[in-house]
Formats: sequence, structure tokens, C-alpha cells
Amino acid sequence: MQPANQRRHLPLSLAALALPRVSSASDFPSQKPIRMVVPFAPGGSSDVVGRMLATLMAANLKHSVVVENRAGAGGTIGSDVVAKAAPDGYTLLLVDALHIVSPLFNRNTLYDPIKDFTPVAMIAKAPIFLACNAAFEAKTVAALVALALKKPGQITVGLPGSGSMVIEMLKLRSKARFTLVPYKGGAPALNDLVSGNIDLLAVTIPTLAGFAKSGKLRLLATTGSSRHPEYPEVPTFAEAGLSGMEVEQWFGMMGPANLPQAINDSLGAAIVQAVASADLRERLHRMALEPSALGPREFAARVLTDSARWHKLAAEAGIKPADWVGIRCRAPPANVPAHVTPVLQSRSSFRHGRAAHRVARARRRRGTTGRARTDRQPRRRAGRRQPCPRRIPDAIRAIPGRRPGAGARANPR
Repeated sequence: MQPANQRRHLPLSLAALALPRVSSASDFPSQKPIRMVVPFAPGGSSDVVGRMLATLMAANLKHSVVVENRAGAGGTIGSDVVAKAAPDGYTLLLVDALHIVSPLFNRNTLYDPIKDFTPVAMIAKAPIFLACNAAFEAKTVAALVALALKKPGQITVGLPGSGSMVIEMLKLRSKARFTLVPYKGGAPALNDLVSGNIDLLAVTIPTLAGFAKSGKLRLLATTGSSRHPEYPEVPTFAEAGLSGMEVEQWFGMMGPANLPQAINDSLGAAIVQAVASADLRERLHRMALEPSALGPREFAARVLTDSARWHKLAAEAGIKPADWVGIRCRAPPANVPAHVTPVLQSRSSFRHGRAAHRVARARRRRGTTGRARTDRQPRRRAGRRQPCPRRIPDAIRAIPGRRPGAGARANPR
């Protein structure tokens, strides 16, 4: 028989065995696959970069890295997943420059892009190109501005997310007004641009390269400080007459807040080593991306610098975040074709739509059809006579053939 003190400590020992094992720098990674969350739809620039990097990271860490697409709400859905994850190094977020500006456009962002994340490493950077459909009537930026001023709000611009600082800068510098059509990622927006459903799109060249070389799209300008070597015929915005439009799109990796420094350094070293490999650099160059490997501290400084710049621009342009969640829109914005469905919806209509969906699903399971009962009055069941303890509603009192004193249950099921 065990002594009393041993029996008393036995439950505590069992509880300790049931606790999850906390990873440390010495044994990281060893417990489970590393999950890399890409907050955009498959096929876009972020998705392509993430999948290329995951392969080399797995080789450097000698551990599996799994890519998971969590698109929606301008990238905030996937970002929120990582913000709430455990800071153990097994959940990472592939981010771009849109990550730090999403709260400027989306009021329902549930996280702070600076405080709720830990910068791990920067991967690559690239200028942004403004593209239009080949049949679009404006051939230059000057012609585009003139057309937008002549037809305010009639030119549609696709947004692969909740907002675009390039488009906001274009609106501010040109004093023109456009109709913005948000999408879940660059690939869906590109499909509508090629089909002629929208007029303009501002994204990095990997998303546009194939269609631009085939002549289905036309590149109007680039946000780089100089012309891109792969597309020397495309002028910069400064050459086109709009100064102050220099913007770099960058791609990087972040983890949840409070990520241990040792684990962060280990992940950052694996990413920097992957970016330094000749294979990845060649593939990034083919995508017109410039490899730019920055460690955790340098990347954190870059994030803070860009965040200050975009907050200053938002105040200057009067940008106000909208009350949206990324599902669908009850009514598309004005001047948008009927077959172009923005990926936005107000929170109240989203809740009402989900409630109606649950009611309809319950009716299908019960096999009932017809309109929903809105009067909320008790129904009389055939062959059942029960005294009603409360006042009998007039709707039941007026039932043909009802005998005096016959009631109905107050709360029928």
C-alpha cells in the first residue's frame, strides 16, 4: 500500500503528464509539421513565393513545412489565425506589405499587425505595376487620369484584398475617383481583368507576367524608382507625371507575438539560407522579384518604417476603415457589372444570412416546406384537447367548429 503523501501527489503527477510539451530552441523543430499560413487564394504572388520557400525551409530545417491557404477579408482571416496561435514556432504567416495596412481599410480587423506578430525574416521585394485590359481605351497614365476625371467613378479597379495604398496614392495625386472592387486574392482579380470585367489592377509582376507577355494585358506604369530591367518599355509613375508614387511590395515571414528569440533566430536563419540559395534566387528573378534576405531585427525595423509611412498617408488621404467582413456583398457597388461579385459583406447582413441558412437547413432535415411561420401563435393539434392556462388567442378562438372551452397548448413543439 502506498503512503498517504505519495497518493496525495499522484493526481498532480498524472496532470503533469497530460500537459502539452513546450518546445524549446534545443529540440525545435521536432514535435509536429510547421504550418505556413498564406492568407490569400492559391495562384497569387504570395502563394507562389510561399510554396517555393516551404520546400527549401523543409530541407534546411530537416522538418516538414505545410502550406495552408486561408483566404478572405483581404488577408485578415489567415492573419487572425496566426495571431491567436501558440508562440511555439510551428505556425507561421507569409505576409506582404498589405499586412500592415489592412487595419486602415478593415475596421473588423481583430489583431494589431505590429503588436500581435513577431517578424521572422524578409524574403523578396518588387515594384507594383498598374495594368489594364488590352481593350481599355486609355493607353497611358495621363490618358487614364483624363478619362477618370471625365467619367468619375466609372472606371473599376480590382483590389486583391481590402485595400491598396497604390490606388489610394493614385487617387490622391490625380484627384480622380474610381470604383473599387475587392477580391480574395490576386488570381481572381486577374481573371476578371483579362475577361474585361474590371478595368485596372495594381499588383506585382508575377501575377501579370504571363498575360502581359501574351498581349492580353497592358502595363501602364510601375511604382519603382527606375524602370524594371525585364520591362524597360514600362515607364515609372514619376516619368508619367505623378511623383511620390514609389512603393515596394515585399514578402516576409511572421509568427505570433512573444515568439522565443532562439526559435525566431532559428527560423530566420533557415529562411535567409533558403533565399541565399541559387535555386530560389533564380526562380525569384524569373518572377521579376528581387531577393532581399533580412533577419528578424532588420525586418522588424522595415515593418515599423513602412507602417509609419502608410499611417501618415492614410491621414492625408482621409482613409476610413469600413465595417466589412470578407464573404460576399449584399449589393455590388455602383457601376460594377452584375457578374462581378465583390468579396465583401456587412457584419449585420452576414449574421442575418447565416441565421436564415441555419433555418432553411433545419427545415430540409425535417422535410418541411413552405413559408416560415411569423405569427408565432400556437397551433391546434387534431384529436388533442387540453385546457389552456392562459388567454386563448383570437386566431384559435376563431377556428371553425371549435367547441367552447377547447384550448391549445401555450408552447407547442
